[in-house]
Amino acid sequence: MNKKLFIIFTLFLLPAQWVFSQSDPLKKVTFLPMWVPQCQFAGYYMAKEKGFYAQHGLDVTILSGGYGSDASAEFKDVLNYLKKEKADFGIMPLSTAIKDHVANPELVNIGQIFQSSEIMYVAKKKSGIKSLADFEGKKIAVWRNVLNEQTMGFLTKNNIQAKVIPMDGGINLLLKDAVEICAVMHHNEYNRLINHGLDPDELSVFSFKDYGMNFPQDGIYCMEQTINKDPEMCRNFVDASIEGWNYALSNPEESIKVLEKIQKRDNVQFNKTLSTWMLKCMEEVIHPPGVATAPGNLLESDYTNTVEFLLENKIINDRPDYQIFFRGRN
Repeated sequence: MNKKLFIIFTLFLLPAQWVFSQSDPLKKVTFLPMWVPQCQFAGYYMAKEKGFYAQHGLDVTILSGGYGSDASAEFKDVLNYLKKEKADFGIMPLSTAIKDHVANPELVNIGQIFQSSEIMYVAKKKSGIKSLADFEGKKIAVWRNVLNEQTMGFLTKNNIQAKVIPMDGGINLLLKDAVEICAVMHHNEYNRLINHGLDPDELSVFSFKDYGMNFPQDGIYCMEQTINKDPEMCRNFVDASIEGWNYALSNPEESIKVLEKIQKRDNVQFNKTLSTWMLKCMEEVIHPPGVATAPGNLLESDYTNTVEFLLENKIINDRPDYQIFFRGRN
């Protein structure tokens, strides 16, 4: 074997991120999930942990979303971080992003990771709530930052008069019977209710996706100037993130150990039972049964359904173009 062929053969055998680093410096990228480290974002942490970002030429810093370590610190709003160039990429739910896009057309989706919604309302059956008609006149606790407008639209759509109680998260209002109904994520608060001693048979569950509100949640967003300036970097970030999710879902025990380390580093309480449940739920929203599309793609039908809901409820007053909003791969 001559010297030239030997060098090529040797480089082929080396780890991809090592080969890349010898030819080009990694591009520094900052990424903001919309909440603190948890298995809802396991794919991104594993993409960094296993070197997938580096293999795609990226040196990614993952910020901690949510509130700062100081309880009075400002909520880390993804859109503002992107606009102020404090982050290159961020995670947002589709309905919120479409609303923000109407006001800020430069906000674009470059990869829709979650393909369905797992938001639901839950109530204790002992409260007498067993159908939508039983919502009438009740108190509903919802997240002030994400779900208030969707809840108002849900009530209008179903001709229900109820009192909406904004909250910053948690299930305490329902546990203490301060409200009859609470908005929860299947991957998080629903499991917390069960772990607090409530049996699933004691709960009435009303999933958004069963009532025409299957609005996909976590997608990857950036500003238009970012993708215009470096479309390859954006594609690489999405591709590496998807690789990270494939790895996380295929290696749950390893992924949970990595998240435990990160949560302890960031002073976030670790709960192995909840983390195990949460990661299992991620499989269901990334690869939902009956949805024939790959993670990263935003189905135009899902986009249209979400836009129609927002228009009907006057949450937006303009119909944004799908091709302008979604810049990922079909």
